[in-house]
Amino acid sequence: MYDITTPDVAQSPEYKSLAPNASQREKQIMGNLSRINRRVYELLVSYIHPDTKLLSLPSKYVFVVHMRVGKQEDEVFNRWYNEEHMVLLSRIPGWLCGRWYKLLESVSRGVKIEPSEDEELFNDYLAIHELESQGFMGLPEFNAAIKTPWRERVLKSVIFSELRLFELYKIHKRLY
Repeated sequence: MYDITTPDVAQSPEYKSLAPNASQREKQIMGNLSRINRRVYELLVSYIHPDTKLLSLPSKYVFVVHMRVGKQEDEVFNRWYNEEHMVLLSRIPGWLCGRWYKLLESVSRGVKIEPSEDEELFNDYLAIHELESQGFMGLPEFNAAIKTPWRERVLKSVIFSELRLFELYKIHKRLY
């Protein structure tokens, strides 16, 4: 995942020149991948816990949630996520920060994926939460965040969801 200044960066000549100018090793790796997909998301909200120290980021654990939501419920869904859900998640011991994104574009092997008629009815969202430990799902604060009346109502508009927990393997030194 890369932060870019604007979604237009992914369409810039500089970005598009990366693939043809890739090293032989990069070309070999990309050629061996059966599936590659690039997605551009718009950052909607970013929260950092007041006690989070910058040196604790990136965190050891990253919890990623992808949800597809009916467009007619978009406003209510986002209000719930921003006003209730993110606030409750921030109370989990070891929760460091969270970001909430909306999908703008999806490209597979250099070809833009146009949404089907059915997909035009939905929006895709991505939440990324950074945590100090992996045992957060068993904590009472996590259960409080996922068992509210508002959440139960809002989740009826979720067509698809996927949850993944990643563990940091290696931090690369900055090159700049």
